[in-house]
Amino acid sequence: MRSLFRCVVIAILLGLTGSTGNLWGTEHYDAKLRYIELPDNVADTSVSFSVDTAAVKWIFEARAALEGRRRNTVWGLGWTTDDGRTCNIELMRAAKDYSMNDEIVTDPSLRIVATLDDRSLYDRVISKGMAATSGYNTLSVEVAKGAITVYGGSELLEHIATLPEGICGHIASVRECHFLTRGNVKMDYAVVEECYPAWRKVATSWTRDSLEHYAAEVQDSHEGYWRYLDREMDPAVSRLGGKYQVILVSNAEDGYDIIYYTGAETGADQWRCGMLKGVLTPSPFAGQYELKWYDTQFRCHTDEAYATFSEGNRLLTLSLPLLRATLRFARP
Repeated sequence: MRSLFRCVVIAILLGLTGSTGNLWGTEHYDAKLRYIELPDNVADTSVSFSVDTAAVKWIFEARAALEGRRRNTVWGLGWTTDDGRTCNIELMRAAKDYSMNDEIVTDPSLRIVATLDDRSLYDRVISKGMAATSGYNTLSVEVAKGAITVYGGSELLEHIATLPEGICGHIASVRECHFLTRGNVKMDYAVVEECYPAWRKVATSWTRDSLEHYAAEVQDSHEGYWRYLDREMDPAVSRLGGKYQVILVSNAEDGYDIIYYTGAETGADQWRCGMLKGVLTPSPFAGQYELKWYDTQFRCHTDEAYATFSEGNRLLTLSLPLLRATLRFARP
């Protein structure tokens, strides 16, 4: 079961890691949420909206109620691909038993139907977990990793179906998405969430070769290689994510970028040499720098964080008091 409004980015602490798992395995995402403007009552309409094809995961979600009990009342979500194909996921009355004169549904069940152009991909009658008369239901469609996954429910979202991505068009080929209605529908909300690899925020132009060449010629006493020495931390709050080796390079703000070189254990499959591990910015206090630090899941920590050099610039101490953690690095 899933609660409404997911696309949750589970954050792990420090450089460092926490005990919380990730809903999507070892990959971590940042999400951008956009509300689609719709009136409270909509009828016989289709509202289109764009999506970012650079996203690696999309979530289209809407919550609405079918008005009345007529069988031809429908609402749903869909998209159109560059080659002109249209895929729709629709919620409607089951209509197993109705009068031929007024088409009034007597069966309280609902149907969820997936179509590609005029071809049926999925058709299921649902009688549990949905508000079948006049209540609100949520329909959620996730597009990612080679599949389209459909969830629905009146209170909690339950898995309904998983469709291969190739059937409905590749994620990168989507031209636009749409919310559609036939008949009268009461709206609660409609949103789209676009999810991006979290590592994008720490990507730089540094490569292993360029870093090693730079580090071999530095003159600044702070720049160059630093290796993990030890730490002091509260295991109830955080734990070490790796015995890092980093390279400090000067930046345009008279401070230093901390560039990841090697040593990640947690998230080792995502951290690459040349990624930004942190930033040191000069503070008003001599010998002390404000610290920005990216943890194993690429979450940025800045609150009350600071760094100091000591022992003739042979020791670098990173302090994150709100996380009850201190890391020390030494010259190799």
